Amino acid sequence: MNSNKTTDNFWEVWRTFQWPDHLEPEYRLYYSDDGKPIIYTMESLPGNYITVSQEIYVSSPYDVRVNDGKIEFLKKTKPVPKLVPDLTDGVDCCVRDVCIVTNQGQTRKWRLQTHEIS
Repeated sequence: MNSNKTTDNFWEVWRTFQWPDHLEPEYRLYYSDDGKPIIYTMESLPGNYITVSQEIYVSSPYDVRVNDGKIEFLKKTKPVPKLVPDLTDGVDCCVRDVCIVTNQGQTRKWRLQTHEIS
């Protein structure tokens, strides 16, 4: 192999180079003062944050709250609507058939009530 100054400099740098230590990434969840998530990031930003696992970082759920430095998942609920009779508020419907909306003759008021189930 031919030797010249450039090649010698390269090999000298290669032999003396100090490789940086491998740093594990830090996954952060920044949150507001009331615990609501603001952003998931690996950057260093001003504000309150907690470190989260890679799985949580990848899924980035926003249905969580931060309480005492720990992430808490909110209970998921599903709205279930139900028609209920009402004396004062609601839509006038036929007494015999709730599907018929009318304001003539005997009527009964119905309103939509929503319940949440988990």
